[in-house]
Amino acid sequence: MRFVCNANTDAAGLSVLIDDIKILNTNNPNDVKDNTPTVCDLNITPNPANKEVTLSFPKALYNPEIQVVNVLGTEIFNLKLIGEFNHTPLNIENLDNGVYFIRVNSENTVFQSRLNVIR
Repeated sequence: MRFVCNANTDAAGLSVLIDDIKILNTNNPNDVKDNTPTVCDLNITPNPANKEVTLSFPKALYNPEIQVVNVLGTEIFNLKLIGEFNHTPLNIENLDNGVYFIRVNSENTVFQSRLNVIR
């Protein structure tokens, strides 16, 4: 595989960047597969909350990664769990009042929901 990029930069110094390339299945070059993650709703209880919430998934997840993101898109923290989970507690005592988005990534599925923290 070869990537070729010919670009002229202008006075603003614009350039081209290629990032996050994944080559998933090289066994059969005729295989066309959609590897776009499926986004599903995540159940968070209680919501709003102030100390701890329970994240419940519609199916068992293997080695899920949990990300907490603020409304500006900044990742506040992430947590990688090892094993198989249908639900898990999440301590939110260190979060300030506000709205956050919880994303859970597992295999080719992303679960996402909004969390309101009220103290």
